[in-house]
Amino acid sequence: MARQPRGYADPFSLLQHEINRLFEDALRGFPEAGERRRGSSVVAPSVDMYEDDQQIVVKLDLPGVDPNAIDLTVDEGVLVVRGERAEQEPEERVAWHARERWRGRFSRAIPLSSQVDVDRITANMKNGVLTVTLPKKTAGGARHIKIQAG
Repeated sequence: MARQPRGYADPFSLLQHEINRLFEDALRGFPEAGERRRGSSVVAPSVDMYEDDQQIVVKLDLPGVDPNAIDLTVDEGVLVVRGERAEQEPEERVAWHARERWRGRFSRAIPLSSQVDVDRITANMKNGVLTVTLPKKTAGGARHIKIQAG
């Protein structure tokens, strides 16, 4: 079997790379779509959200983010999560082979399906996952939420 030249990629990998690039370009400007957007100033982290009779629970993947660098706000039925993942550069000058991990500012606005009791909202960060628990009530106001490291 003949050896492939250095830097060779099979045609299917090249096609997949090009399709991914086209979708990323098409989604630029839509942070609420939930897609990571490399090369832009804001990343929209992935979200899982569920509710029962008593509460709404929102989980966001924020690996490598300091909980103190996250700002949570609930106002007029929308949970807004903002923050920044610091740039972590190698000590010395290096030749990059891949650079896909996102860094920089992030923001996500999440509409809530019910009114929440803003005085009882809790937030916990564990293993890179931010969990925000929003107890339901009939009427709500605005509140800043403190994140507890765990």
